[in-house]
Amino acid sequence: MSGEEERSSLPERSSGGVEESGNRVAAFNPDSSCVPSSPRVMDAIGSMHGPGPIDKQVLHLQDQHRSVEIWDGYDPGPLTCRHRQSTALRRWAPHPRMFPYMSRAGFYHVYRLGFGFKIDWPLMTALVERWRQETHTFHLSIGETTVTLQDVAVLMGLRIDGPPVTGASISNWAPLCEQYLGARPSKEHLRGSSLKLTWLRKHFMVLPDDATDEVVERYTRAYILFLIGGQLCPDKSASSVQLLYLPLLVDFDYCGTLSWGGAVLATLYRALCRACQRGVHEICGPLLLLQLWSWERLHVGRPTRLHLPEVELDNDGAPVDPLGRRWRVRFSNQKNPVPHILQIYREKLDQQTEDQVIWQPYTPNVLAELPAICLDGQHIWRAEVPLICFDIIEWYFPRRVMRQFGLVQLIPPGVDTELALHKQDRRGKRTLDWVARHARYVELWQRRHESVVVGQPWDTHLHHHGDYMTWFRRITRRIISRGMQFQSSGDIRNTLQHVVWICERGSFALGSWGTEGGREALANLVSTANQWQQMLRDLLPPNDPSEQPLQHRLVEEAGPSRPKRKTRAPCNLQRPNIVSPQPLQHQAGKEAGPSRSKKKKKPSDNLEPSNDVIQQPPVAEAASNPPGRRKKPESNVQQPHGVSQQPLKSPPPKEEVAGPSRQNRKKKPRNN
Repeated sequence: MSGEEERSSLPERSSGGVEESGNRVAAFNPDSSCVPSSPRVMDAIGSMHGPGPIDKQVLHLQDQHRSVEIWDGYDPGPLTCRHRQSTALRRWAPHPRMFPYMSRAGFYHVYRLGFGFKIDWPLMTALVERWRQETHTFHLSIGETTVTLQDVAVLMGLRIDGPPVTGASISNWAPLCEQYLGARPSKEHLRGSSLKLTWLRKHFMVLPDDATDEVVERYTRAYILFLIGGQLCPDKSASSVQLLYLPLLVDFDYCGTLSWGGAVLATLYRALCRACQRGVHEICGPLLLLQLWSWERLHVGRPTRLHLPEVELDNDGAPVDPLGRRWRVRFSNQKNPVPHILQIYREKLDQQTEDQVIWQPYTPNVLAELPAICLDGQHIWRAEVPLICFDIIEWYFPRRVMRQFGLVQLIPPGVDTELALHKQDRRGKRTLDWVARHARYVELWQRRHESVVVGQPWDTHLHHHGDYMTWFRRITRRIISRGMQFQSSGDIRNTLQHVVWICERGSFALGSWGTEGGREALANLVSTANQWQQMLRDLLPPNDPSEQPLQHRLVEEAGPSRPKRKTRAPCNLQRPNIVSPQPLQHQAGKEAGPSRSKKKKKPSDNLEPSNDVIQQPPVAEAASNPPGRRKKPESNVQQPHGVSQQPLKSPPPKEEVAGPSRQNRKKKPRNN
């Protein structure tokens, strides 16, 4: 079959140019038998349509996202991370008598994690800018990813599978504090259900040597409350803890069965959803979990460890530290990142490739060195359920991040995060039974074993032009920082030149290629190039010198023009008319050597000196010699011997001529 017959046998395409066959984009070649398929061409078009999304059916809250401000030039800068209790937790060392109670309650391993970490504010901000409230995932350039139940269990050693962390709130918490903590806080330290963490530190930091078991239990409850309010589930103030958790700590055995990992993940999701809104300047939540997750999976902001810690074992020979503990070592750089590093993080995330993401960092060898609590409940790591923490309800969608579980990622179905839940909080609800209020979500959590997502094993990377990535690039916000698309206006100018070339070649081929499919493909090519050209013009910085008509940019030189040499003000006198010299005189002038100035001289500068004195009118001499003005000497080019000189003709009357030589000017008076 000839090339012409093959082109005519191609399937017809709609006006929108959509064809779903094939996973590759054929390079445009009029002589080949393959016309570029329309969906792949449209995918290339979409990659140039600004930051995205092209299809707003998924990210329908884009206008409220903080990335809009950044793209419009109003960069709010790094978020303020409310993380005040790290120093206090490092100083508060629980007594060894408290360890058995902490282990029964499920908080011993998270205590072993340690809290001597410095939070990277620019890194937290860069991740928040990628977080989407509509999907509860981070939208990277290579797909979606998120913090999962697996990450919480493995990194922090918190239980996942168990009843939800919820209960009822009451109006008077002071008697309950006195009953289970052994002390009643004052009104200064207790406001509603918020108890100041400074009060806990003041009264329960040091366990008495002669403490009874009941006193040890009270001190253990106080430390766990401080742990919850300071690191795991902090409120907006980051300086108080909600006493809603205190009734759950009465029975340590029951407390150890609760899904504290689900509660921490729900708190993190809520903090990210709030911080990604426009006009928000701070974030408070379990930021340590987010930072550990980023270090394990992403290359951006990951510090270089100088060594790895040894695996510590308990008395029974079992590991005791969660995986996050291995980041509690010395780094190559101990300084806090400066604020301007945020732009570097943005650019790296905008340019991220799939090989820069560790989709499965928890290998079997790594999991074998973790305590049992890190692996309990792994059968619900992929359960699509609501995460519950009293008033906080956040949906968990592992179907959107199947690569993190080693499964094939398909185009996920539409999801609903129930935006009304994000507006719900405890304000004005001092007495409320949250179990009854969220009965539907509690029931869905209880049936979590029935909602586990399954899939096919995945052992390779996703094709760039596969179905998922083609769909994802159309629905996502690909670029956060405007400065990443082009390094300078010169790059835009060069790109415009290539686009114009595409337009010209495409228009020429459009008139010479006779098949219907070829005409349609070339018409799409020309239309695409015109759209690129307009978009590139819009990306030029304000008042950019390259923002000029296109025909001027095409003939403009690559480098900047040489600045013009400053010249003296022109004299109002004109040179005398001279007779053209003979060829021999030209040769004699070359033998005389170059003139003093390298600048190209006017023809009148090559005048040979002559013994004939030029008669000049008085007006011309007075104008050429104003008082106090120094005149530029003329060239002293000697004429070789034996060469006849042509006499200069006298100028016409009332015509200005060049001034006399320096020698003659000294002999003549200044005023005639």
